[in-house]
Amino acid sequence: MPIFGGVSEAALTFLLQSAEHISRETDEYFFQEEELADAMYVIERGRIAVYRRCDGKQYKLRELVQGDCFGEMALMDCKPRSASAQALEPCRAIRIQTSLMSDLYGV
Repeated sequence: MPIFGGVSEAALTFLLQSAEHISRETDEYFFQEEELADAMYVIERGRIAVYRRCDGKQYKLRELVQGDCFGEMALMDCKPRSASAQALEPCRAIRIQTSLMSDLYGV
């Protein structure tokens, strides 16, 4: 996937060995808009909807499937989530915490 295009095989191995695998049931959230961002996710199975609130209403921005990543802005900034991610069916994802990236690059 593009976000990992320039990452070495050794770095990817480190991330995969250190990352957490999490599951969500239908309608459960991976995270909600405005929460503190501390990880990104890669979908192993299932479908996820990304929503954003505007003027008191919730709008679906897109659906994501196996192999897609989401929440990657958590790796680049320290701001609250700009959207919510909700399972549309039972899902499993790889959770890569921002602290793993710090460990990887020695920051």
